[in-house]
Amino acid sequence: MSGELSNLCLSLVSEKVTERRSAASKILIQLGIPNVLNILDENTDSRRKKALTWDIIFKKVELFVELELDSIGQLTATLKKRQQDIVTFVRAFLKKADERGPRLKGQDVVAHLMKIIKEPRHNCHIGVEYCKLLKNVLSVPVYQCDVTVKTWQDLIDTFVSFMEQMPLWLSNKQQLVANIILLSIEGAAASYTVKGTKLFKFFEKVLTKTWNGSNFLLVEYFLAALNAFVKSCAEDCRGQVCQLGEALFPLLLQMWKKIQPGNSTFKDHLIQFMRLQICAHHPLGAHEDEQGSWSSSVIHWKKCLHRLYETILADIDQLKNKVVRASSTKLDSGLTSQFLELAADVFHQVFWGQTTYHSVSSNQDSTEPGAKRQKIDIGSWEVCRDSLENSPENLVLLTWLQILASLFSKHPSSIPATEFNPFFSMLHQLQTRHKRHETILSVLRCIEALVHCFSKRRQQLDSLVIDPINLTLKQIWLSALRVIGIKHLTDCGFFLLTTLLKEHLQPDPDAFCVIFGSGIPSRTSVEFLATYLQFHPLPENVQSVSPVGFTVLSKGSFPSRHRLLKWILPVDEESDGTNEVLTFWAGKTAWRY
Repeated sequence: MSGELSNLCLSLVSEKVTERRSAASKILIQLGIPNVLNILDENTDSRRKKALTWDIIFKKVELFVELELDSIGQLTATLKKRQQDIVTFVRAFLKKADERGPRLKGQDVVAHLMKIIKEPRHNCHIGVEYCKLLKNVLSVPVYQCDVTVKTWQDLIDTFVSFMEQMPLWLSNKQQLVANIILLSIEGAAASYTVKGTKLFKFFEKVLTKTWNGSNFLLVEYFLAALNAFVKSCAEDCRGQVCQLGEALFPLLLQMWKKIQPGNSTFKDHLIQFMRLQICAHHPLGAHEDEQGSWSSSVIHWKKCLHRLYETILADIDQLKNKVVRASSTKLDSGLTSQFLELAADVFHQVFWGQTTYHSVSSNQDSTEPGAKRQKIDIGSWEVCRDSLENSPENLVLLTWLQILASLFSKHPSSIPATEFNPFFSMLHQLQTRHKRHETILSVLRCIEALVHCFSKRRQQLDSLVIDPINLTLKQIWLSALRVIGIKHLTDCGFFLLTTLLKEHLQPDPDAFCVIFGSGIPSRTSVEFLATYLQFHPLPENVQSVSPVGFTVLSKGSFPSRHRLLKWILPVDEESDGTNEVLTFWAGKTAWRY
């Protein structure tokens, strides 16, 4: 069968048109036979010399396409049909070659497609169809790895030039061109650092030109390509990245405000670009030039941050319009972790200034003299506390807790020393006030993040600040004990209790018995036990309380130790030799106490 296929490949490049077209049809029939496909796969994978492989057939396909295009160059009536026949054959061949995993050389395939696309005399129906094939090929990771740096650069230059001055044959295919630019930059970024002043100018120009509030998909492709480009070159071109961000920020905020609720992907690309900009302007959260911060225009960049802060607050405020219809309905803001991280970074920068008000236009990007102006809060920790205190148990409160937890974790230096105890007190009030599990879970995580933040700053704080905090932490400890044993809250409760123990909190010995009410041993409960024993002796004669409220009397020597071993290594009491394991371990560990 491979011999027959070899003969057909020779006929595929014949000078006779009918013979070529007949061979093309018969080759597709041959490639539908499983045995032929297996032979081709085996020959290609083992790289057998003088054997028919997929690469050899593809070279014949390339010659076939060139001969066909030359032969139909003078035709007019049947031109489109003949071009469609060529595309159909090439598409079917590529599909067969890729059915069981890519077997062709990606560089050869891309080079062939680009040769036809860039040839002016072929830029009609076949050019569009070849662009679609190119998009499919560039989407295959195996093919991406095979493309050379020179070819990647050629792809980017070619399709960027198409976008800047769209050829007539691509006039209605802007999304296709944008998609290929995205795939080309992503593929190139995986191989080398994509640079070029031309690309910075291109993205600034194309985003401004294509944004009209309607074609979100086209702009989405460009945003994704821009993010891939910035991530690739930010380390070497930080100044240009910052300048581009400052130029595009007002436009991007316009886009943010016009995003439809269901278009989460578009918003994710916007948020990612803004996070990249904050990383470029403020590496590791730096505030000033001496710390590594940089911007081409400090005043303009601060205004951008303030407007972004206002936009984030507006997004949070909109959550109060989401109706939770029943107490059993789970609270879920729908905000991504990227949004929370961005909000934390923005708050870290804006709160640092501690400015109370900032005058902004009600239409931020309007240049009209009659635009109204208003004052908004832009940087007050009191704003955060007021939001926590005044928000009912809804999605707004949940989001504020999530953002603050991220802020305390990422930027422990952000919170002023005088704000520690007010925040601990406020979070403790929320801990005791609210009943929903989702709210309590967020409160516990926020407290844990603030405790870690406090731990890192403790050495810098005055005792007058620390002493009131320790009293509040004891109250938080007692409240955290009450969630142990509640489904979905126990692990987070143990995390917080363990963190408090590491802060050398002196717990009541009776609190140790909470571990017996937590159910079967888990990672968090065992970590709590290990931390407790690291800092405190084991209370042997504590009388624990059963789930129904009766006191459980301690019997025998080392009762707590026996209960712990029975909890960690449960033994079936109805079987023989039930106490052998416990007796063995009790004897081994008795000398330690």
